[in-house]
Amino acid sequence: MIGQTISHYRIVEKLGEGGMGVVYLAEDTLLGRRVAIKTLHADRNSQDSHFRIRFLREARAVSALSHPHIATIHDYGETEGGQPYIVMELVKGETLGDLMQKDALTIPRAIEIISQVAEALAEAHSHGIIHRDIKPSNVAINERGNVKVLDFGLAKQIEVSPINPYSAERQTLLNTQTKEGMIVGTRASKSTRAAIYFRSAACSTNASPANRHFPQPHP
Repeated sequence: MIGQTISHYRIVEKLGEGGMGVVYLAEDTLLGRRVAIKTLHADRNSQDSHFRIRFLREARAVSALSHPHIATIHDYGETEGGQPYIVMELVKGETLGDLMQKDALTIPRAIEIISQVAEALAEAHSHGIIHRDIKPSNVAINERGNVKVLDFGLAKQIEVSPINPYSAERQTLLNTQTKEGMIVGTRASKSTRAAIYFRSAACSTNASPANRHFPQPHP
């Protein structure tokens, strides 16, 4: 893909890769700006037409969002070979995961970040969009210190794994699973938000009062 041109976006380099697709740095040859382009893995695209349709449909829905803490989607479409792609705002900075690995978060700063993430999610929810994959690697902090939430569940296929009926967390798991087409504001959606807030609060209260940092995760 490096050196190729998709529409009017010239692929410069690979930025990262996940289970669903690959993200590239690209140059917008019309506007002269740098952007990020996400594409599906070729095997996933060819094997699952429903998955490809969802990828493009959700890209269209998220492209309507306009919020200072949500990474903007500039464009989307399919290549001549039928491979779907999404053109996103390029966020220069670090992810929340990077900051956690450095043990560089104070409690006040962590609360500030969580608050901005919550604002972004609330804006998406008001448009009937659920992220479904909120995690430190999908929360970027740009060079100005502002939060940008990335990847609103784009091309994420929800696969619900069996739940142990004897598990103490069975009811929580049942209530926090999100499904394609779920209406925002349902019991499951509210439980999902409550679970996010609970985990955030738990992290804060477990921090060491001596250095006011989040503890490093165990290897």
